[in-house]
Amino acid sequence: MKKLKVGTRGSPLALIQANTVCENLHKNNISTELVIIQTSGDKNQTLPLSDIGGKVLFAKELQHALLIDEIDIAVHSLKDLETTHPKGLQLLTTLKRDHAGDIFIAKKGCAKNYMKKNGRSFILGTCSPRRQHFIQNLYPNTRVVPLRGNIETRLEKLANGQMDATILAAAGLVRLGIKNDLEQDYDLIMLDQNIFTPASCQGIIGVEGKPHLYDMMQCIGHAPTYAQSVLERYAVHCFQGTCHSAIGALSTIKGTNFHLKIQYQEPETKKIIYCEVSGALSKYKQLIENVFKEIKA
Repeated sequence: MKKLKVGTRGSPLALIQANTVCENLHKNNISTELVIIQTSGDKNQTLPLSDIGGKVLFAKELQHALLIDEIDIAVHSLKDLETTHPKGLQLLTTLKRDHAGDIFIAKKGCAKNYMKKNGRSFILGTCSPRRQHFIQNLYPNTRVVPLRGNIETRLEKLANGQMDATILAAAGLVRLGIKNDLEQDYDLIMLDQNIFTPASCQGIIGVEGKPHLYDMMQCIGHAPTYAQSVLERYAVHCFQGTCHSAIGALSTIKGTNFHLKIQYQEPETKKIIYCEVSGALSKYKQLIENVFKEIKA
């Protein structure tokens, strides 16, 4: 069999994730070749994503390469992938989920002054509407400034004093192997997922491609994580999430049942709403749709 061409963005984290997929495929006697593709989201590192087209900018070049058979599969941070795929493509599989949560990062000794009721005002760097509105809901004294770039670039801007704090996905710091080193110079506070719900599919590595490769990719897949991805992506779809939306979704799987937590900012009132839904996986669409209808009633 010819080598499977594995497409990826070129950031350090993206390469680690793609190589993890390749290593898992090699263990199953599938040869691979890495193909690095620069995306629009990587080329424009200044404007907020919501102003230039949203998360699709991290995927459209990879998806085009899939459609023209320049690559066979594409590896994504699944939270960066839209809930719908271009015609002819699908989510083939997911690796086992890493930590789904967010970490608040501030200079050593500063976080305790920020993260308390009526705490000292601080400047937070982020371009995520979810992180911005959820943190301002908890700490109204927060002032948000735009922060784009890969993890290393964001941390460099934090070190240079361009902001007082930022929020990053725990999984990315762990995969890069820098979490322990950061703890020497920064306060790293794991945010409570009950009041600061992660982005849909945060911590999940997803593999996208054409349907004929679905069976082949199951050798590296993790079924419970795949089920989580389906639930969380459908929740974002039902709640009409876009690149401008502040929405988080986190699920757990137990046998044939699920539990899903959703947190979002109501667009009109700006109120932060929490809701939960549980039930049989076989009825997930109906159950999630019912919760959405109840809230909108």
